[in-house]
Order: sequence, then structure tokens, then C-alpha cells
Amino acid sequence: MGYMTDDTYDGLDDLFVEIRLCLAHLRDREPEAVDKIKGLVRQLELWVESLTVDSLRLKSLETIMSRTTELAKGLREKLDGTPQARKKP
Repeated sequence: MGYMTDDTYDGLDDLFVEIRLCLAHLRDREPEAVDKIKGLVRQLELWVESLTVDSLRLKSLETIMSRTTELAKGLREKLDGTPQARKKP
């Protein structure tokens, strides 16, 4: 599974900055349309922010699960006295 990287976050920030700059240039010609677009962009930002937080939570949970699995394997090996076969990814 691919995760958002720092480059992805920077790219999203840059994209929203570019959109705002374009809207600033259009404001004099189409103020009502710009206001509408700004509202839609704000909604999009909220969705992206929510997805980003969810992505970070998922990454954190998967890290915890992986560590827990490794700990459990180690404990089983110590209890059984034999190494457990490792699955290949």
C-alpha cells in the first residue's frame, strides 16, 4: 500500500497555493465565480485534510500491528524453543 510522503504533502500545498493565486488574478473580472470556486476549494481542502489524517492513522496502526506480530512471534519462539517460519512478503 502506498502512503503519502512529504513530497505529496508539499505537492498538495503547492497546488492549493497555485489555485488561490489564479483566483486572485480572476477576482476583478468574475468576483462571484471566484467566491464560488473559493468555497469549493475550501471544501476540497477539508476533504484532503481528513484523508491525510486517516492515512497517517492507518500508517500508525499498521506499524503497531507489525511490531505486535513480531513480538508475538518472538514470544512463541521462546515458549516453543523453535523458530517460527517467516512468511515471505
